Amino acid sequence: MVLALVAGGWLAFRASQVKSALQDARTGLTTAVDGLSGGDVGALRAAQRAASSDVSSARRAVDDPLWRLAGWVPVAGRSFAVTREATLVVEQVVDGVLPPLLEGAMTLQDGELLKGGRIDLGLLGALSVGVTDAEAVARAARADARAIPEGSVPAQLADARGE
Repeated sequence: MVLALVAGGWLAFRASQVKSALQDARTGLTTAVDGLSGGDVGALRAAQRAASSDVSSARRAVDDPLWRLAGWVPVAGRSFAVTREATLVVEQVVDGVLPPLLEGAMTLQDGELLKGGRIDLGLLGALSVGVTDAEAVARAARADARAIPEGSVPAQLADARGE
């Protein structure tokens, strides 16, 4: 009984870490995107780095051996499994989609694409590789998100899955 209480307390602590870290990542990115209209790509890049750190914290929590074990418990463990899968999708977006897009945006913002009144086709080609890679990761993340089961999880978790 004591072991079950300790395990439950640990899982509650980890759940709090995951929720806090993912909310921090979301808040930071939302704020940066909202401020992007002013043309400050650097702020968005800084927010992406902070979000990456937040998502890494969440990932460590959902990779905890006890969390993973809890995910195998029939019915009750579904929330743990779904949370882990959703965290992995968020990680794909924050670490795989945003960085190459931000790098391209920084390059465009700095005006490096134009040289002597002409478009630097080599740089444009290099930018397209990053965008293509980001698109592939985004497609994979979307497919992974759609593969996350919707049933038998709390409404708040189901809503987060959709986002």
